[in-house]
Amino acid sequence: MPPVLQVVRVSPEAFTDLEPLIDRLDEPAAALVQLVRLGGGEASERFEQEDAGDEEEWAARVEVAGTTVLVRAQGGRWAIYAPADVDEAEAMLAARRLHGLLGQQSADWDLDR
Repeated sequence: MPPVLQVVRVSPEAFTDLEPLIDRLDEPAAALVQLVRLGGGEASERFEQEDAGDEEEWAARVEVAGTTVLVRAQGGRWAIYAPADVDEAEAMLAARRLHGLLGQQSADWDLDR
């Protein structure tokens, strides 16, 4: 089965001057685990090879149904952002899909909403 998401680790500098679409989400370590799992073997290798380090502090570019969003965890929370070159309405739809996909994986996931 092909990966559900395309996930690539990115630098925190990719988030300069961006406002979150969905923010203040809990469980950044669980979100990272699910992103890597849904991104398939290549995503796992990328995060391991690049020394993901702290599961509470990470950043990724994620393609959801053909639309790219940026995801970042810091300070015990995580958020989903629209890249500057992506239509904000499309990015919001992708952000909601991503949050829903990740939420399907845990019974307690949506307690942060």
